[in-house]
Amino acid sequence: MNIGFNFGALADSLQEQAKAQGFFLKREGFFQEAKHSINLLRINGFLSDSECDKAIKRLMKEITKNLSRLTSGVADGQEAHG
Repeated sequence: MNIGFNFGALADSLQEQAKAQGFFLKREGFFQEAKHSINLLRINGFLSDSECDKAIKRLMKEITKNLSRLTSGVADGQEAHG
């Protein structure tokens, strides 16, 4: 699976980024909060860049475990995932 996310403070939500790449992210709220927390700690100097890189790498590993492909052709504009 080749998928990428932008974890910056002004980046689109993880769900929006996942959907743009044809995926649905389960537990989106949890991962969005984790992303926000890492950015908050980085911006305020509590984590170094290398510590943030490690945290984002761990977060990305968990995110990829919680992705499912979107199915196309779903009626009424709703997106199904499997």
